[in-house]
Amino acid sequence: MEILRNKVTEPLANQAETDYDKISSIFHALKDSATLKLFNESSQGFKSGKETIRKLHLTPRKYYSCLKELTDLGIIESYGKSYNLSPVGKILHQIVFDDILPFVSPEVKLPDTFSIMRLRNELSTIDNYGDTARLIINSVDQAKTSINLSTRFVDLAIMQSILSAANRGAKLKILTDPSIDSTNLFKLLATSMKSIRNRIDQPILDPKDLRTREIPVSFIIVDDRTAVFEFPSREFKMAFLTTESRPVRMLSDYFQELWNRP
Repeated sequence: MEILRNKVTEPLANQAETDYDKISSIFHALKDSATLKLFNESSQGFKSGKETIRKLHLTPRKYYSCLKELTDLGIIESYGKSYNLSPVGKILHQIVFDDILPFVSPEVKLPDTFSIMRLRNELSTIDNYGDTARLIINSVDQAKTSINLSTRFVDLAIMQSILSAANRGAKLKILTDPSIDSTNLFKLLATSMKSIRNRIDQPILDPKDLRTREIPVSFIIVDDRTAVFEFPSREFKMAFLTTESRPVRMLSDYFQELWNRP
C-alpha cells in the first residue's frame, strides 16, 4: 500500500537487523509479568488511571513504564484516556494467550492442550514489498463482494486493481490518510481506466465510500475472508497475510471503528 514510497536504501542485511531488533524489543517487553498483565488487560480495553493500577496490583511507576513501552512498540493504542490493542497487538495477544499459554500452564496436560488448540488456516509473513503488492492484487482480482482498505500510502497498481473490482460490482470502503489527495487520485485513476467502461461520467467510486482518517496501520480486507496488514513503520518492513476467521474479524471490527470515527 504504497505510492511513490521511497525505496529502502539501506543494505538488506541492515534492514533484517532492524526487523530482528523490533521483534526482540517486543519479546523483551513481554518477558515482564507486569507488562503481560497490562497487555492482557488491553484486550478488553481500559482507562488510564488509579483503577487500572489497583486492579493489576502495580505501582504507578511500573504501570506508566509498561504503558509507555507497549504504546511505543505499537502493541496498544490510546484514544484519549482509553487504551486498546492495536491490530498487531490483537494478533500477538491471540498467539500468546490462546496458543502459547496452554502449553506452559501447569493446569493443562499436553494432550488436552492439543485438543483445545485452534488450528490456523493461514498466517504468513511477507518481508518484501513487491511480493506483498502482488499478493494484494491477486486477492483483489478475485474479490466478489467487498473490499475494505485502510492505508497511509497508495500504490497505483493496487488502486487500479481495486477500481477494477468495483467495476465488477465489489463494494468498496476506503480510508486514506490526510496526507493523500485521494479525491483527485481516484479521479485520475478512473479516467485512466476509461477503456474498461462505456461511460466515464459515472464514477466508479462513490464519494460516500471514501473517508479521510488518521491511519495508524495500513491493511486491506477482501470479501471478509482474506486480510493483509503491514507492520506499522515509516518504511516497509514486513506484512502479514491471514485467512483465519478470528483475525480477519478483528481487523473488520477495527476498520468499522476507524470508519465510524468523527
